[in-house]
This record gives sequence, structure tokens and C-alpha cells, in this order.
Amino acid sequence: MLADLRTRYQPDLGSQPVALPGASGALVVETVMRSARDGGTVLIAPSSLATLLPIMRKFPADFIDELVPVAGIGELPLAFIVGPAVPEHIRTLFGYVEWVRSHPASNSFGVPALGAAPHFVGNELARLADRSLHAVAYKGTLALAQDVQSGSVPAAVTVIPADPRTNVESQGVRVLALASERRLARWPDLPTLRESGFAVETPMESLGFFLPAGTPDQKLADLQAAVRGATRTPAVRAAMELVGMSP
Repeated sequence: MLADLRTRYQPDLGSQPVALPGASGALVVETVMRSARDGGTVLIAPSSLATLLPIMRKFPADFIDELVPVAGIGELPLAFIVGPAVPEHIRTLFGYVEWVRSHPASNSFGVPALGAAPHFVGNELARLADRSLHAVAYKGTLALAQDVQSGSVPAAVTVIPADPRTNVESQGVRVLALASERRLARWPDLPTLRESGFAVETPMESLGFFLPAGTPDQKLADLQAAVRGATRTPAVRAAMELVGMSP
């Protein structure tokens, strides 16, 4: 998408984002808050960063006052996944919950950040399953995925892997349930949390662009138009749908 925006929006945002993991996302938020009000620094963030994180953490300035939501990109369902630390025969979320009952030392699950939607989903699952599940925070999804694949952490609540079936075969990662209201057309065999027997409220993560408050109105309009144009192109839509994202 950023590559597509280069032809639609100025100043040039570049084709690769700069990742600033840390403090459950607060580091990147504070960096953008302090940036110039010229439209050259944007925040691409999930909705939970704007809704849940300010409840969990105090910023040097108010998120709502200092950042302006400009354009949505798409919705991305979360998934409960397990790796090789969980026996291969465990293929359902109910089976995992029962396995944890007899293996309490393996009750940890990773989340990309404390206070974000995956943390909420994991805690709700623990409450409904009447199990003690311990959240382990990571600096983003990449390190979390690597630890699930290696077996360092048994399970995780995170964005859905790019292709669950491929990951099952090559990396030992299994998607047990989706944190969404309905199944995805691309993977109709993957059940939801509710279908798995756990009526967890499922906050659908949506990704969007934010700009610092005080950015000129014309620049806000320019970015909004550019993002809308990009998400309507077949190539960008196909790339988003590949990972289960609804533009």
C-alpha cells in the first residue's frame, strides 16, 4: 500500500514503514505526536491503540487531542494459534483448554502488546474457560510469531498468519479459532471462538492512518483521498485479502 501511495500523496512516505516497537505501542504514538505538522509523518496503527491503550497507559499528551484519525485501511481478524509446544493432536480450542488443565505450567500465551485487543481476547477466553492463562507481552508480531514457531511460547493471540494451512505444514503453527463474528471466506474450515464454545466478545482490529493534530486540513484530505484510492485498486485489495483483511 505504501508503494501505491507514493504516486498519490506528497510528501513521499517511502515504500517501507519504520517500526518502533515498545511500551505496548506508546513509543510510536509519542514519536508521531512530536513530529512536524506537515503530513510527512503518519501513524499506521490498529484501532485498539487508540481505544484500549490510553486506558492502560498515560501519555505525555492526550491521544484524542494530539492525533487525528484520517483514513481506515481495513479490518483484520485475530486468531488463537498454538505451536509445537502444544501436542500435534490438539486441533481445537476446547482441546487446548483441556490440555492446559493437565499442564498448568504451559498456560502462557503471547500477545503483540499489553492492553491491545489480543490481550483482551486472551483474558476473556481465560475467564470463560475458567483457566489461569498468563499473557506474555512481545515487541510486535514478528518476535511473537518466531517464539510460537520455535515452541518458546505455547500459544498466542495475534493477527492471522498469512496462510494458516501453509504454516501448519512448514512451521508447526496451528490456528485453533478466529476472534471474529463469522468465518472467513478464504479459510471456511477455521471456526470462530463462539463456534468453539467460548462466547468471547471479539473486537475486530481495524488498521488506519493518523496524523498529528494541527496538520493542515488540505493535507488530511489529501491523505484520506490517497488511502481510499489505494484500497480500491485490485492489487492492494488482493494483497490485503491474502491475509484475511477486509479493505
